[in-house]
Amino acid sequence: MRYLTKEWVRDLKRIQIIFKATPIDNFLENEKFDFEKLYDKQKNLFLKRENLHLYNASENDSFDSEYFSALFDSVYEQNKKLIEELPQEVKDKLQNVAIIPLGYVLPSDKAIVESYATDERLRLEDVVKKADYFTECAADCLPYEIDFDDFKETPIDSVVAINDEYCVKFKNTALLAVGVDNVQGDDGIVEKWDKDNQYSGVTVLKAIELYTDDERKFELHLLFENLDAYENSILWQKTIVCKSVCVR
Repeated sequence: MRYLTKEWVRDLKRIQIIFKATPIDNFLENEKFDFEKLYDKQKNLFLKRENLHLYNASENDSFDSEYFSALFDSVYEQNKKLIEELPQEVKDKLQNVAIIPLGYVLPSDKAIVESYATDERLRLEDVVKKADYFTECAADCLPYEIDFDDFKETPIDSVVAINDEYCVKFKNTALLAVGVDNVQGDDGIVEKWDKDNQYSGVTVLKAIELYTDDERKFELHLLFENLDAYENSILWQKTIVCKSVCVR
């Protein structure tokens, strides 16, 4: 990936955590700050919300509190790692970094992190615009019109490389690179999603980039994300040099 890299995904997730954080105006004024108490409060709210959601969706399914408790812990740990990657100059200004992954922020810290996140959002939006511009220019050189947005965030059934073709298969369609000269990138295993299994993993396309220099050879960049039942994320990418790209 030239623009929409793994780091771009992580940066985007980090600012989403920041913008969702709620100020806790009265928490420190009324009682001594207790991180474990705040953690348990958030987990209990999460469990109640998920239990209600499951009940409304199907009265026949039992609520797996152990699974959802582990899911909350897993998501928190991932959020924690992302927030720990804030620039040191930003963290040095904050009174409490630990509560941000939980969805809270001190009023005194809110302006600091949101200023950072706003600047980051503008930077990331500019990155997307550049990637989209080059991709649209290259797509105009293809014999058939393709809207790559139709494939993003869609569960993938499989990825198959046979002879001179590289095929990303979805439920009802496929994105196909033909006349493949070269494939480079990470080793990745597709997690096929089962909508009837709440413990199912899933693989989606996070980003697509397309480039061409001479309209006879194309460079297709694909960024995949694997999410397991606990929303642990693994990002992997492929770069395919090919003669054309089409939809099957």
